[in-house]
Amino acid sequence: MKSGRLRIDRRLLTFALSAIALMIALWMIPTEHMVSFPGSATETAGMVLVNETPESPRGGRIMLTTVVSREANALLYLVGGFYPRADLTPTAAYLRPGEDLDDYMERTRQMMRESQDLAKYVAFDRLGYEVAFEGEGVLVVSIRSDSLALETLQPGDVIIEADGRPTSITDDLLDVVGSRSPGDSMDLTFLRGNDGERREHTAPVTLIESPDSPGSAIIGIGVTTEEPRFSFPREVSIDAGDIGGPSAGLAFTLALIDELDGEESLVGDLDVACTGTMNVRGEVGPVGGVRLKAYAAERAGADVFMVPADNYDDALEASVDLEVVAVETIDDALEYLRDRSFLESPVAGR
Repeated sequence: MKSGRLRIDRRLLTFALSAIALMIALWMIPTEHMVSFPGSATETAGMVLVNETPESPRGGRIMLTTVVSREANALLYLVGGFYPRADLTPTAAYLRPGEDLDDYMERTRQMMRESQDLAKYVAFDRLGYEVAFEGEGVLVVSIRSDSLALETLQPGDVIIEADGRPTSITDDLLDVVGSRSPGDSMDLTFLRGNDGERREHTAPVTLIESPDSPGSAIIGIGVTTEEPRFSFPREVSIDAGDIGGPSAGLAFTLALIDELDGEESLVGDLDVACTGTMNVRGEVGPVGGVRLKAYAAERAGADVFMVPADNYDDALEASVDLEVVAVETIDDALEYLRDRSFLESPVAGR
C-alpha cells in the first residue's frame, strides 16, 4: 500500500517538476508579439491641478482607462491566445521605421504630454478663453490605403509648407487643403529623417475626395501638430504618473472643464470612464484597446463608458454591464453629460 502511494507521489512530483520546467522554458522564449490585458480606470481627481490645487471631487467621477501591455514570451503568447480578455498584436505594429521598444515608450510619453496640452487648450477654448497656439509643422501620423500620397509621404514626415504657405499647425494645412478640390495637385514641403538629420523635400501630391464629405478634398493622411506650444491664461497642470499615450485626452478635457467651470459637477452622480484622443478642434479620435478598457471600466464600477464614435463597436464587443456612449467631439460629450437624453447610437446610446 505504501509503495503504491510512493509511486503515485513520484508521478505527481515528476509531472509537477516537468510542468514547472516547461513553463520556465516557455517564459524564456521570446516572440515578436505584444500581449495586452485590461488595465485600470483611474479617477482624474488628484491628477488635475488648477493654480497648484488638486481637482476637488464633486459627486461622480471622471476616469481615464488604460491597458497593460508587455512583450509576450511564449507562455504569455499562449495565455493571450486563449484568454478572452487579452489581445495579441505584432510588435512591429507599434513601431515606426527604425524604432525599437525603448523609442516607442519614449514616444508614448511624449504623446501623453501633448494630449495634456491639447486637453488644456480645448477646455480653455470651450470656456471662452483665448489661448495662443504654435507649432513646428504638421506631423504625418498615418496614411490611408487609398491616399495618392502613399508613394510620397511616410509616417514621421513633418509638413512645413503647402503650395508655398507655411504650415506650423494642423489647421494651417487643413485651410490650404480645404480651398482645393478632389483631383487637384498640391506641392508639399516636408522634413524627413531623425532629429539632427532631417532633410527637406518638396513633392506634389494629388488630393482625393473625402468619403465623409462628398466634394471635399483631403490628402488622406492622419496628422498632428509637431512640437505644439501653448500659452494658457491660468496655471494648470496634469500628473498622469507613468501612463503613456494620447488616449486620455477626452478624460482630461472633461476633467479640466469640470474644474475650471466652477459650477456643479459635470457628471452629477455618474461614474464616467472615458477613452479617446483630443485635437485642437475638439474632435475625439479613435484609440486602441477599447475592448480591454471596457472591462477595466466595468471592474471599476463605472456607470458610463464614453468612447470615440469609431470605437463604438469595439466597446460593445466586450458585452460589459454599463452604458456605452459614443462621441465624435467634446461638444457631443458635454451635451450628453449636461442633458442625459442625447442622440441615439452611433453618436450616443447603449
